[in-house]
Amino acid sequence: MAVGDIGPVIQDRLFANGTNPEICHVDGDVYALVYIKLGNSGHIATFTVDAFGVIGGAFINDFQFTANLGSRATFIQISANVFAVFYLDTGILDTRVQTVGIQNNGIITGNIGTHIFDAGIGWIRDRPIHIAGDIYAIAYQDPASNIRITTVEIQSDGTIIGNVNTWSPGAPTHNLACHIIHISGDIYLAGYSQLVVGTTIITVEIQADGTIVGLINSSAIDTPGAAQQIRIIHVSGTVYAIVYYQSAGGIGRVRTVNVADNGVIGAVIDTDDVVVPPTGWDVIQIGSTVFAVTYTLGNVSHVTTFPITLGGIIGATIDDLLIQAANSRFPNIIIHGDVDIYIMPVVGNINTVHVVTVDIESTALPAVTTDPATGVT
Repeated sequence: MAVGDIGPVIQDRLFANGTNPEICHVDGDVYALVYIKLGNSGHIATFTVDAFGVIGGAFINDFQFTANLGSRATFIQISANVFAVFYLDTGILDTRVQTVGIQNNGIITGNIGTHIFDAGIGWIRDRPIHIAGDIYAIAYQDPASNIRITTVEIQSDGTIIGNVNTWSPGAPTHNLACHIIHISGDIYLAGYSQLVVGTTIITVEIQADGTIVGLINSSAIDTPGAAQQIRIIHVSGTVYAIVYYQSAGGIGRVRTVNVADNGVIGAVIDTDDVVVPPTGWDVIQIGSTVFAVTYTLGNVSHVTTFPITLGGIIGATIDDLLIQAANSRFPNIIIHGDVDIYIMPVVGNINTVHVVTVDIESTALPAVTTDPATGVT
């Protein structure tokens, strides 16, 4: 198999009734899943995946961390056995972070702390990232329907000190999706799609203590339109790829762009409207120039692979695999500890939470010093 070739599904394990699952690595073969159980309670469950992609037969633990969970929750590893869940509380209608203890063997020890980081309805559509020390940031749609970035201090034992700073780039423009990643030093790149302005990328300075200095540069890279999801991924050097839904044409779009380490945004390098279907959900790098995207098309979940050169030129589809049929949706993807094994939680028919493992031919990426939960290098 060449890099990007996709083998058959190794295993598809139905675990629970629920929706909107997201996955995080705990330790060794142990993983955690946050999801909405039917009835809108928020749960974290743990399970195993071995070196061959075989999934354990049942959850190790399934813990209700809140009785009221909104459309999605996302979480991040704070320290070895502490995780923070960011979510909308649909009972009180505020936006919270909750810390939870999970031991290396998958035993969930319970809630540690909770904090309201936005007193209104905030729609969580992005993963939190680690800034430095005890400082974390989350980008989300705020109660005014604009993108907002908030920094929060969370100690390694799960104690939540509170908000450090909050910032928004401008007037409300009905933001629908956003994503933020680290570039270099105090510089971060965020992408968001809005009905008024369109798909926009911005660079922002966030200091190590959580102070958000503000906007460095902004560039509207597409026309106004709804976005179900947007993802930014680093390609090489100053080249980044933005994967999103372009509603004017009803298509999935990949655009590559230059962004300097100082936050200055250059011109669009290349555009492709074929390799990613309109409902792309998650993207991961699997080789130096090869990427995988999970998506849903016609209520069936797939994973597809395609290349982007180091200079930002997007190539044709390498391979595509149906990973879960029967009205499935919302797949995301992470790599297992062993190269070539990928884990994807998927919502199956009649709101059932599945975990699927797949063999995708990959290459080991260059070793870097990376925060274990966030990707900050």
